[in-house]
Amino acid sequence: MSTINKSVGNIVKSLESSLATRNLQKMSETMDSFKKQFVNMEVQAKFMESAMAGSISWNQYPSSAKGAVASQRC
Repeated sequence: MSTINKSVGNIVKSLESSLATRNLQKMSETMDSFKKQFVNMEVQAKFMESAMAGSISWNQYPSSAKGAVASQRC
């Protein structure tokens, strides 16, 4: 989470400086960077969500069933 806060903070600083100088090219580049970071964050969140969903469903099985599956993998 601190990485996200740091990234957003950097974007805000960059936008503030580009607004102060009225540099539209820099604003556009900053917003493109923000969009890329947002998409990456969304992909990571989906990955974590699916990983946790798999973990939760695994914990719903009784330990005897888990043992049977574990012995089949070896």
